[in-house]
Parts: sequence; structure tokens; C-alpha cells
Amino acid sequence: MVTVVQDFIRSAPEGVARVLQTLAVAESLTDQIAEHLYSLAPIKGLSPEAFVKALHYADFIAPRNSEWHFTREARHQIQILSEATGENLNAAHKTLLLLASEGDEGLAGSAIPSYLFTDAGKAYHSAALGEQETALTFYRKAAVGPLSGAQWLASKLAGEQEQTGVLPASIETLFLRAIVLFREGKRDQAEPLFRRIARTDSPRSEVAIAMHVLGNHVARRSPKEAERLFRRSIEIAAQIGDQRGLAMTLHSLANLLSRDRSRAAEAEEDYRRSIEILESLDDHHGIAQTLHSLANLLSRDRSRAAEAEKVYRRSIEIRERLDDRYGIAQTLHSLANLLARDRNRADEAEEHYRRSIEIDESLSNLYGVAQTLHSLANLLARDRNRADEAEERYRRSIEIDESLSNLYGVAQTLHSLGNLLRRDPKRRSEAEGLLRESNRIGEELRNLRHQAQVLRSLSFIVETRSPKEAEELLKLSLDLNRRARDRRGQNLVQESLRELRKRYGL
Repeated sequence: MVTVVQDFIRSAPEGVARVLQTLAVAESLTDQIAEHLYSLAPIKGLSPEAFVKALHYADFIAPRNSEWHFTREARHQIQILSEATGENLNAAHKTLLLLASEGDEGLAGSAIPSYLFTDAGKAYHSAALGEQETALTFYRKAAVGPLSGAQWLASKLAGEQEQTGVLPASIETLFLRAIVLFREGKRDQAEPLFRRIARTDSPRSEVAIAMHVLGNHVARRSPKEAERLFRRSIEIAAQIGDQRGLAMTLHSLANLLSRDRSRAAEAEEDYRRSIEILESLDDHHGIAQTLHSLANLLSRDRSRAAEAEKVYRRSIEIRERLDDRYGIAQTLHSLANLLARDRNRADEAEEHYRRSIEIDESLSNLYGVAQTLHSLANLLARDRNRADEAEERYRRSIEIDESLSNLYGVAQTLHSLGNLLRRDPKRRSEAEGLLRESNRIGEELRNLRHQAQVLRSLSFIVETRSPKEAEELLKLSLDLNRRARDRRGQNLVQESLRELRKRYGL
């Protein structure tokens, strides 16, 4: 079967295959750069301008704003041609690499292809010229930072060069593919790649990062494995002098340890060590984040509430200087949760909740808005005179979470709303329906702790018509708490069971 590229070559002047192969060295082109590359292997009697103009009528050319490129299939078909000499191809790569290092970035996307100014572009053309160490350095740089189109491009180009033998398989390119998959949300596909990197256990930044990412990924299902991964990542970061990586992984380890109340002192020590390192790096954003986490830990101990408040306020102060409005909204929410425990400071808490909601609304952070509306409604629900306001906030929170398909958020808020409505004897049937729906979602999500909490709440409604049914609900709740290893939940349910049996003589 004749391909579109072969058909184009058959009907074109002699030498066109050589030109196409030279042009296909570039990931994307502009007319100006295509004309320049054409001059490296020209067709006799055909000007660069005329050739490029005619090329735009080919079926295998795809425009991209002021740039254009060969379609994926066509580029592959062109690259396997054997018409251009090695000298032609090397000259094209050298030309493009020179533009990448010395070209005017102000011309990116108009006269010069944008990809050349990325680490991906520099890596690709360096590798093609045999400069493997330089290429791997650029690919390594491309892997860091937030997910971007350039990062995705680097992964694609590195994969192409491994397949063609231009580059050997390496930790750098494997890490790049894993990071891109992970940040695209394809975590199950990324996990085996990170595990391959982690198994090398060599003192390299990629290995330390892979272990850190894996630790966070498995923390819920395997805390012991996560701790082992975090601690090895910390060792490697310290060994290679990666202070920022060390601080970040200490933060993650502290988050893991803080889940176990018996290890709160260890968690606090790691948070403070992380903050100390970040202060030495002058990383104010990282300091504010870790202060927030530390304050969350301190706030669990009621005797340290004042200390937690000071740490929250310091985090907010730093974030205000950085104009980190997203972070400000988050920390205001946490501070309000702390203040809400003190009935004498309910007005302050409400003010902080409302300010957090206002900021999140301005940022279109609907997830944050829904969360804080739920917390505000919990505060309002304490005042029977404000039950209508609380219900309105709960319902608005549910509506937002439903629009976001945040099922857990919906389940949580349905539970809270059900608890509010069950206070009114006339609305107990409605409350029961909300609680049963909350439990159904909890079952769908396989969230044992949530189911246990909802069943306990449900028992308070059904006990007036069927104490035995209430007792069965509490027994089921107790079993779920045991399976979830929630000791506090078990204690609460056992207390409710004792009271129920005493009240009804069960």
C-alpha cells in the first residue's frame, strides 16, 4: 500500500525525499526555519520559498498557530528514508541546537519553533549529535516542575530516541516517563516505572524523588512501606546534598507519622526539621505549607491550642506576603476549625470561614468553597436559632460537590445535614433518608469509617420505633470501626450501646 508520503515523493521533483528527511529532524517548524533547513539539501532549480509553499498543500502537514509539523505517521515514514546524508542530518541538528542556545526567544512561535527553547528541544538535538550526557542532563531538567506541554514533549522525544537507539535506556528517561504519567493522573501506570527506579537504590536525585512519590502513593494502603520509602529517600537526599528534597520528604514523613497519635512527637520533630531546612533555603512558600501542617498536628492536643493558633497565624502572614491566596484560604479554614472549638470565639471562627469562602470563590476553587461551607454550616448548626442558615450552607455544599463528582464530600455533608434535621421530630423521616443515602455512598466508596459514623447517627433516629434495629445498627457500626482500626469510633459506639441497652432494657 502506497503511503501519502510515498505518493507525494513520486509526484515531486527528484531530491524531495532528501529534503523531507532533513526537515523531519525538527519536531515542529516555521516557514523561516524550514526554508533555512531546505538550503542544506536543496533541489536544483527550486527556491526555498516555492518548496515550503508547495509543501503546505501536502496531506501530511498539520498547522499549529504560526508553526506546523509533519503528522506523527508521516514523520515516522520520512525518518526511515535513507536519502539524506549523515552530513545533511547533522547540519540540521546543529542548526536547530544553535537556535536553541542563541536564538531570540521573542521570536518563539513566529519565526523560530517554540520547542527549541525548552529543555526537551535541547535534549533531543544534543542526543542526535552524540552528546548523550548533555542530552540526559536536559531531559533530567525537563522532568522537574509542574506538568507542562514541554514536559510531555520531552517524554515523547526521549521515548522516540530510545526506540531508534539514539539514546540507551536510562534512569533519566524512565523517570521522565514516570513523572509525566503520574502528573497526568495515570498513577497505576506510573507506579511500576517508579518501582524500577527505586530498586536501583543508587544515590541519585531521581531515585530519591521516585521513593518520595511512591511513599505518598502507597501511604494509605501500606503505611509501613511508605515510611521505609520516605526514610530511604531522606537518606539519599542528605547524601547528595539535596536540601529542598530533604525538606519536602521530611514533611511527607511527618504527615504519615501524624496519623498515629502515639507518634505525634516524632512527626513534630520532622516538621520542625523541615521548616529549619526551608528557612536556610529562604523557601517561604515551603515554610508556610509546613507550618500549616505542623499547626494541624498541634491543634489535636487541646492543651496546645494557643500554640497551634500562633503557628497558623504565622503561616497566614507568610502567605499574605507571597500573595498566596489559595494557601491563605486553606489556612484560614484550618484556623477557623480550631477557633470553633471555643464557643466564646465562634464569631471569630465564622469570620475566618466566610473570608476563606470569599477567597476561594474569587479563585473559582469550588472544592475549597464546598469544604468550608460544610465547616461553616457545622458551626451555625450549634445555634438552634440559625438552623435554617446551617441547612442552606449544607445544601449549597452538597450541590457544589455533586457538580464536582466529589462523592465523599457529598456523603460527609449529607451526614451532617441528616444530624441537623433529626433534631426536629417533624423532619426525622427526611433526616433518615439523608443518612441512608450517605451510608450508601460510603459503601460505594468502601469507606468503613464513614459508614460506621453514619450508622451510629442512624441508630439515634430508629431507636424510638425499634430499639432492636438501633442495637443492630450500633453492632454493625462497632464492627466497621474495628475493621477500620478506629479506636475512638469504637469507644463512642460502645458508649452508645450501653446507653441504649440501659434505656430500653435490652
